[in-house]
Amino acid sequence: MMNELNYHLIKNTIEKEYRNKGIITLFIFTLLFILAGHGLAIAAKEFVIESNLNTFISDTSQGIILNFVSFATNIVTIFIAISAVKSDVDSSLINQVLSFPLTRFGYILNRVIGSCILSIAFYVISSVFGFILLALTGDIKFDFLNYILSIVFMSIQIFGMTITGILFSLYINKVGSFLFTFFFYVFSKVVYHNVVYNGLSFENLSIFSVFKYFIHFLTPRVGELTYIAEQVISKSDFTIMSAGLSVLHFLVMCIIWLFIIKLIFNKREF
Repeated sequence: MMNELNYHLIKNTIEKEYRNKGIITLFIFTLLFILAGHGLAIAAKEFVIESNLNTFISDTSQGIILNFVSFATNIVTIFIAISAVKSDVDSSLINQVLSFPLTRFGYILNRVIGSCILSIAFYVISSVFGFILLALTGDIKFDFLNYILSIVFMSIQIFGMTITGILFSLYINKVGSFLFTFFFYVFSKVVYHNVVYNGLSFENLSIFSVFKYFIHFLTPRVGELTYIAEQVISKSDFTIMSAGLSVLHFLVMCIIWLFIIKLIFNKREF
């Protein structure tokens, strides 16, 4: 797989996607939202001090910032993923790219990696911006290890979301791909929480149950990884063994679906 990596194609993926107007708009919106939240915090500072809540705010500010930025990052990841390959196909640039000494799987893999790097950069830049604002007012207790862990789990989640978005974009237009990928993201979270609270039961199977178990067992559990990332961000207790098994299942399913995309892409004619 290492032989399939192409620095120039990864760089091209980043360069062509960071100019995407939708991503730029979301980035500006994210920064403005953080600024607005910061302004609200300043306005409420007197009340917070009088109510002795300043310590609580200091302890939770990092989590609040990261939770909002992680949600915005998931939306940006979907935008980038559905455009990574679709834009080449729509512009007929795909024939030119595939004329290079590069396999079709190599093309997909490099587009995935480039898209992931850009999405991770969005998460890091947005969160650092929020931390700097909070640090200027002294209303944050920064936990570096917690932040690094959040980047790790967000990166894994971004990998799965990118593969999902590219898969849908091979068959559906950009609007449809966005809606289907976003639905998968939301439904995966619903399925995970349903399984956690209601357990597994294969009696009286319905269409919903079959679809639920398909999502839970045979696709990357984006919802579960989102939950783990949220636990890390909020510093909630979770077992390393459980998180490790979740990540293992997630990565195995991502690799399987990546090869499914390869098979589909190999049969496409451009």
